Amino acid sequence: MSKYSKNGSIPQIIKLPEKLYPQSTKLVAWNIVSYQSILKKGFMRYIKAEKPDILILSETKAQAPGNLLLRAQFPYQSWSNSLKKGYAGCAILSKVKPLNKWLSLPTHEDTQSTKGRIVTLEFENTFLIGTYVPNSALMASYPQIHDKSQRQTWDDALFAWINQLGDSKSVIWCGDLNTTAVSYDMHPRGGTWGVSAGTTLAERRSLKRILNDQDVMKDISDADMDSKRRKHYDAWRHTHGWDEQGEYTFYSMRIGGRGASIGWRLDTFIIDERLIDKVAACDIRYEIYASDHLPVMLELNEEL
Repeated sequence: MSKYSKNGSIPQIIKLPEKLYPQSTKLVAWNIVSYQSILKKGFMRYIKAEKPDILILSETKAQAPGNLLLRAQFPYQSWSNSLKKGYAGCAILSKVKPLNKWLSLPTHEDTQSTKGRIVTLEFENTFLIGTYVPNSALMASYPQIHDKSQRQTWDDALFAWINQLGDSKSVIWCGDLNTTAVSYDMHPRGGTWGVSAGTTLAERRSLKRILNDQDVMKDISDADMDSKRRKHYDAWRHTHGWDEQGEYTFYSMRIGGRGASIGWRLDTFIIDERLIDKVAACDIRYEIYASDHLPVMLELNEEL
């Protein structure tokens, strides 16, 4: 199947690579746009073919569904729902029992407003954070609802949360980040670098603070760098190298982005430096084209 296929139903026959290591943990992060919609497009066919141990979903727009097949595969489900019905939504479905969970962002000044945007699970060795990061373009479009500084408030709170959790265990942050790290993570015709939401200086600086990696953000000063703080890695970029360009996870339906290969790489896994050597694979699933986002798979040769 071409990586540039248009959105539609998930293929009837899906062939995906097996795990590189039988004992490893396979995670999948996917912005599905709507849980009810994706079900009709063959969602369960993909899950059967991929066989993830942990599934991180964003933009679910649904309460915890009573799908018995999904419940049988993932007995431990954590759904965070927005206060506004049918809006946002984030979930982590797991075959591994978590020790603790948080359905909002505890370090945010208004934790209620973060429901539907984040789920954090604690496992024996790791914290896993799944997010649907607020889109700053939508905030700017509705000033009567969103204050301009809300995205920065979110970024600051997430930065504090990741650092707080990282004091005791390794951290994996994943999902729809709604930010691109470098210019070639956005097609030149997809927007205006540095101006379009997701590429602004403030957003890139926030991502750099978490990555704490000068090589990633060479176009920004190193004022936010902290040699004493842990480094985090973009797992996809780490495994595919800096020469890999034109690979995207989001294609706008409004402009027919999939067919024209005009996309953004908004979805990934950000990995704590203590785990980066355990990353066996991180791949974009171009075969699965039922949403305007593509699933991203991470194979971690480590138990969470």
